[in-house]
Amino acid sequence: MLILPVQFAQAKFFMLRLKKYILLFCSFAFVNAFSQQYNIKSYSTNSGLVNSIVNRVYLDSKGYLWFATQGGVSKFDGTSFYNYTSKQGLPGNDITYIEEDNNKNIWIATNGFGVSKFDGEKFTNYSTKDGLGNDVVRQIYADSKGNIWFATFGGGISKY
Repeated sequence: MLILPVQFAQAKFFMLRLKKYILLFCSFAFVNAFSQQYNIKSYSTNSGLVNSIVNRVYLDSKGYLWFATQGGVSKFDGTSFYNYTSKQGLPGNDITYIEEDNNKNIWIATNGFGVSKFDGEKFTNYSTKDGLGNDVVRQIYADSKGNIWFATFGGGISKY
């Protein structure tokens, strides 16, 4: 059989292309074999979290992580959880939002129980009886002037 120059060129092109794909495949296999492993750690009630349904995560000025859950509030110092519920003074345990004000107070919004201010030692609770638009509070915003704004469900905005 006689190989024409055109056929030889096509065969050579095919072999070069095949080598390129084999090299590409091997490089991907090598990269996957030595790819970075991610360390994802999950925390739950078994780890100390007060409830596994988390609505908000907040990092305060002292470096603590606060978790608003449907069973209360958990504060995490990087090692341990400290839990706060109605037993410690919260008005209710279904927490929707957490925010820190300029005075380092932690404000906690609830789903149907108003809001609570935590000064590091005790909770002070506020509700519609104190002028809050609705006891279902979705968000809190602490502005630079020291005002605390509450977004309520159906009760508009309230300012402290």
